[in-house]
Amino acid sequence: MKRVLSSIGALSLGEIPTKAIIVGYGHSIIEMSLMWNHLGSKVIVVDSVIHVAPNMDCEFRKMFLAILAKKGISFMLKKKWLKLIEQLPV
Repeated sequence: MKRVLSSIGALSLGEIPTKAIIVGYGHSIIEMSLMWNHLGSKVIVVDSVIHVAPNMDCEFRKMFLAILAKKGISFMLKKKWLKLIEQLPV
């Protein structure tokens, strides 16, 4: 079942989704991604940014992304908001 939720609605779910597509980027998005991933969800983070953690040192960012990838969190970056829905995996 597809549902669109706010961050508060997502935290209020009575069950853990098997798949979660999280739109946006920031500390809270990464925290939610890690939480759901840890609880068993397949997580994809989607945003229009060019880089995850753009203010991080390049080498540190590579290590950070490697850790997230090892945990199973993937990213779809540089996506335009209007075409986003068409490109998301079901």
